[in-house]
Amino acid sequence: MFDQLFKTLAGAMNPFQGFLADLWNVWQTDVARAVLIARWYWQNLPAELAQQAAMLQQQQESELERHRINQDVDTQLGALGIFPNSASSFGSYGTGMNPDQSTFLATMALLRAHNGNPPAAPDAVNTAEQVLRGQLDPVDALLQSAPPQARQQMAIAAQALQMMGTSNLLRQQGIVLAATSLPRKRISALIPDIEQVFRS
Repeated sequence: MFDQLFKTLAGAMNPFQGFLADLWNVWQTDVARAVLIARWYWQNLPAELAQQAAMLQQQQESELERHRINQDVDTQLGALGIFPNSASSFGSYGTGMNPDQSTFLATMALLRAHNGNPPAAPDAVNTAEQVLRGQLDPVDALLQSAPPQARQQMAIAAQALQMMGTSNLLRQQGIVLAATSLPRKRISALIPDIEQVFRS
């Protein structure tokens, strides 16, 4: 009941317009499908997406730097026995856009910039269809496609996210990676009615 209410409210507060709004609605229930549709109809993605994504990334980097500085100050004050309130805690970090919206926007910008076919690592291409068909765990595929020197760090990060109850973020990244890496000619195999979806 509450899930349905939340979805209804989320739909009423769709922050995007036009084709992006349609894709966002699909993204809410099926990230892979939204990415594959966006790849097929990449010409319908707004050309200004790359600029918007760049501005968002710059804003996020500024917020992260501000947070790092606040943490340093709090640590130094703590060493003096002064413990400020949690106003500078990471929980207050934000850009006015939730992480899911940020991931959506960055993914759509990537697709627009590469005409629906962003470059993909061979390992990601090889496992993409298995992930999208539910035959391979997205996180396992994400770890497999990472550079060998980064796999151990990513595995540790995955365990940490799972302990914090936020492992869905990494799972979503694995799904996005698979959907952006799938060879274009295989999209119609996963979405047979792709020619009838969001026809412009």
